Amino acid sequence: MSRISQGAINGSHAHDHDTVPGHPQTGSAGMNHAGHGNHVAQFRRLFWIMLVVALPVVFFSDTFTMILGYQLPRFPLVVWISPVFGTVMYVWGGRHSSPAQSRS
Repeated sequence: MSRISQGAINGSHAHDHDTVPGHPQTGSAGMNHAGHGNHVAQFRRLFWIMLVVALPVVFFSDTFTMILGYQLPRFPLVVWISPVFGTVMYVWGGRHSSPAQSRS
């Protein structure tokens, strides 16, 4: 059995990147992952920002007010709070999960 098939069987990633077709031949053992080290921190930051932006979306939604039985403040622009903040969430938060981003 080759080293690649043994690695596939036991779940390890034990093969030499310099000899595997399709792997780049640059960097340390063919690994060229420059610029990818901070993804966890970026997604964690985005999560907390989107959580804060989601609070007014939920608080000012008609469904949530009916379920909890409270009245929204009476001023003309209150009906636009949920759609505007929801759009911000979709555009800003959704760009990290779009299909175009997953190809990189």
